[in-house]
Amino acid sequence: MTYEVQHDRENCIGCGTCVEVCPEFWKMDEDGKSQLLNAKKIVDKPGWEHNTFNNGYDCNKDAESQCPVSVIHVID
Repeated sequence: MTYEVQHDRENCIGCGTCVEVCPEFWKMDEDGKSQLLNAKKIVDKPGWEHNTFNNGYDCNKDAESQCPVSVIHVID
């Protein structure tokens, strides 16, 4: 199953929950915000990034549901 993860990095508060529940796909960056690994910028959404994956769906869904500011979106 291929799915996309979108991250509104501009509005990320850097709580680190996504990194805790899904460290294979997320890390904390030097600026204190989380970063989706190997992400590319979404051209028509400033501050947004995305990546497409074939594995880790449940892990990223957990990151999405536990994000306190709802800046992670998993798209089937």
